[in-house]
Amino acid sequence: MPSKTYALESLGYVTVTKRRGNRHLRLSISGNGQIRVSIPVWASYQSGLDFARSSQHWINQRLPATVPLQSGQSIAPGYTLRFVAQPQLDRIRAKTEDNIITIMHPIDIDSTDTRVQSFAKTKLTKVLRQEAQNQLPRRLENLANQHGLNYRLLKIKLLKQRWGSCDQTGLIVLNLYLVQLPSELIDYVILHELAHTKHLNHSPAFWETLELICPNARELRKELKKYNPNIVINSSGQHVA
Repeated sequence: MPSKTYALESLGYVTVTKRRGNRHLRLSISGNGQIRVSIPVWASYQSGLDFARSSQHWINQRLPATVPLQSGQSIAPGYTLRFVAQPQLDRIRAKTEDNIITIMHPIDIDSTDTRVQSFAKTKLTKVLRQEAQNQLPRRLENLANQHGLNYRLLKIKLLKQRWGSCDQTGLIVLNLYLVQLPSELIDYVILHELAHTKHLNHSPAFWETLELICPNARELRKELKKYNPNIVINSSGQHVA
């Protein structure tokens, strides 16, 4: 469906999408705080922007509490974030080189501006998605082979509240933010979903299966609760997304 993304000073980036079948304007906020407005195909993009502006109070109440991203922060796995103000720059840009993610913004806009912060979070999520695509399929396959478990397909998505899922067909979904966690927690989530290929519920039989392939599952489960499916800032231990 056709869509356009706009940078609003008060809200950051807002994506307006025209959808067939829509009779009304709909507003949603993704897991990483991206604001989306879907509108009927006959409506103007401006009407979507006006709707977002008129709903600013509602949006602010539902956006996750955030601490501004800052230069020098470490973003797992192995990336460092940097903000650079540049004169004569007409729009916000980004580049990734030698594991340094550089967000370049016009000199008259501060790095804490909602537009710059929203752009940075979107860029970080793209980098983490690529890392997840590179790492998680191989990791899942190795653990499945090691423990003699089978799955049908892997999908990597941005999930709002869960690290992973498994359905009755053997489809495993892993959260792209998973690659930021310590190695043992990544393996725990993968093994948890592989155990669901045997038992879809959380019955005693499920936990018995999980503890056979992951003997310290109880301890790892407690440790995992310290994290949320967000962008993890290593330097401060805060979760920002």
